[in-house]
Amino acid sequence: MRNCTEAERCRGGLCPRCIRQLRVNLLDFLESERLHLLCWHFVTIRVEGWKVEPGNLEPFGRLHDHPYIYNLMTKFRRMKLPGLVVFGSIETVYNTVANIPTGKPFHLHLMVSGASEVKIDTAVKATIPLSDDIVPLDIRPVSPTDADFFEAASYAFKQPLLKRSKIREGDRGALQRPNAAERCELISNLGMHGWQGRLILLGIRCDNGQFRLTADLSTTARRADSARLRKQPNRRERQVPGWPSS
Repeated sequence: MRNCTEAERCRGGLCPRCIRQLRVNLLDFLESERLHLLCWHFVTIRVEGWKVEPGNLEPFGRLHDHPYIYNLMTKFRRMKLPGLVVFGSIETVYNTVANIPTGKPFHLHLMVSGASEVKIDTAVKATIPLSDDIVPLDIRPVSPTDADFFEAASYAFKQPLLKRSKIREGDRGALQRPNAAERCELISNLGMHGWQGRLILLGIRCDNGQFRLTADLSTTARRADSARLRKQPNRRERQVPGWPSS
């Protein structure tokens, strides 16, 4: 990361510049393929046993190729849903309640198109043991506006070094930048990995930071827009999204 420059990126999974660039590439790709025209669900999955205790510096282990994630993607494929597209990442945050560390829960954020809420619920519960969290599986439709879609898409693959500070247990809390010691723990738990190491994709490929579709979306797009899905308008520079507010 110390040698990462504009001319030669390190492409490290913990490098804020490289992760932000990959996120911008993803958002530009989604816009150029007009995927915001499809119907999407934002999915949060909290997995049993994925909570790392405060002070634990051991690497979590496998990230995007974790067996649970592999099983979920396999289940989606076997459903043979036309036009299915999934993207997202495996995440963690440094949680505190009343400024007391409570752990670092690893979890999944996914954007899913081409599958109903019932199909998503079925696939997740068939492949992933859910935690005893208040809401272990949260499936929310994304509002059909550019602003809501790109906010959700950006949140699904964000900079991983975040802290959630709560006043009391059960609060949603506020996302903050962790201090040096907290950041050290998150870096140690996430472990060494490349810039695509947390990225989960189905129906999309990423080669050297460039994305392309592998799914046929003609059956999921609105009829008036389906002919435009494969057009490649001139890419325009996009401002790097800021830190998520919620």
